Amino acid sequence: GTGVTTAGSGTVTLTAADATAGVNDDVFVNDVVTSTSGQITINAANEIETNALISSTSGAIDLNAATNVDQNANITSTSGVITVDATTADITMLTGTTTSTTGAGTIAYTAGTDVALSILSGASTVNVTAGTVGVTGAITDILATEAANIIATTATLNAITGIGSADDIETNITTLDATNTGATGNIQINEIAAGGNIDVMDISQTNAGGNGTILLTTEDGDITVLLAGTGVTTAGSGTVTLTAAD
Repeated sequence: GTGVTTAGSGTVTLTAADATAGVNDDVFVNDVVTSTSGQITINAANEIETNALISSTSGAIDLNAATNVDQNANITSTSGVITVDATTADITMLTGTTTSTTGAGTIAYTAGTDVALSILSGASTVNVTAGTVGVTGAITDILATEAANIIATTATLNAITGIGSADDIETNITTLDATNTGATGNIQINEIAAGGNIDVMDISQTNAGGNGTILLTTEDGDITVLLAGTGVTTAGSGTVTLTAAD
């Protein structure tokens, strides 16, 4: 086929609802879904699986799954906002896939449990939240290489069981705001050489009974803990390490 496309400003909405009790409905994107300037909305009563490009030149893109989102292809908008929500389960990006905006549009990924990141690339803010269900939720690096997982001006990262806990999240950003609220899980962020300096608005482990550590490194730049922020803190027993390399 030729996918689902609008050449103008018309919206595209794909909705798989759950009209029958006990029967969940999925959306599988196996061919392109594109719009020139209209909004693209995809809703699923169960999961969304993307295997082909979803793109809008200037319109917003909004994916909403009641369970999980499996992203196996790129999502792009020149200036529109991109949001991906997995209400009760996880978001998993295939290694090498990219979600990108080149204009003022923000990128927001929110999952009930975990978020496995390939590449989120924007000229504005990137927000990633793992664990809205409130039991577990980690932000992890799924890339096969050590390229940046997040390219943005500001990255706001929130999790329950770690941010790059086993394998650090690579960034190319200006400002970092990262919080882990659970008793376990480390925060490990590495600013790649191309990113240069990094400003810290907040890095915090907020659980008083937690043992999660904080590790922030740069490959070629300064680390500045901003006076306007809330600093770098652990409420538990975890260590804090800030290393600026040259």
